[in-house]
Amino acid sequence: MRRVALLPGLALACTLTGDGELGQETRSFPVFDVVEVFDDFAVTLVVDATMAAPESIAVAFSGDANALGRLFAAVHAVDTLSVGVDPNHLTELERVPTMSARVPALRRVYAEDASALQLSGAREALAIELHEAATLTVQGEAVAVDVIASDDAVLGLVGDGPALNIVSSGNVTIDASTFTAEAVRVEHQGSGEILVCATRTILIIGAGSAKVRLVCA
Repeated sequence: MRRVALLPGLALACTLTGDGELGQETRSFPVFDVVEVFDDFAVTLVVDATMAAPESIAVAFSGDANALGRLFAAVHAVDTLSVGVDPNHLTELERVPTMSARVPALRRVYAEDASALQLSGAREALAIELHEAATLTVQGEAVAVDVIASDDAVLGLVGDGPALNIVSSGNVTIDASTFTAEAVRVEHQGSGEILVCATRTILIIGAGSAKVRLVCA
């Protein structure tokens, strides 16, 4: 983790080590429609369009029982929930921290580090940004998707929509062979492989050893 790049003596004196015991808690946040995930969180998000306009959203967390307080989450900027391990303290977790929530809408997802996300129920429009070793699987219907991905990020898409736009670099892997889009645009530099399914138009701009294939599963 990035936070351990401090003096060894300080790390030994101040680091909290997870106890391995399962701890769970639910927190209430102002309504958000953007999620940013850092560190190694495992996240499950469900978009439920039938939800009545809520005054707040319940978010469930789990992880080491003695380190739940180190799982940072806050709503800021424009309806954005940021989730990660508290950057102000040194922490070594035994359990993978998890977060789950049901929201009425979601317009953007950002993830980095080794976070792993699952999203279902995406609709209308969704912006995705993935970096480092982040992974994301998305299920959506009639959703326009814009993707920015780099490094070793992995993305899987299932469903359909009017458009899929991808800008990627590095060793990115994207499997959208089960996402049927009317129009697809891919701009890819580096290595990795991208699978897409287009029913009307496709534009591919590639460089390096990039592999982009039209495959409809």
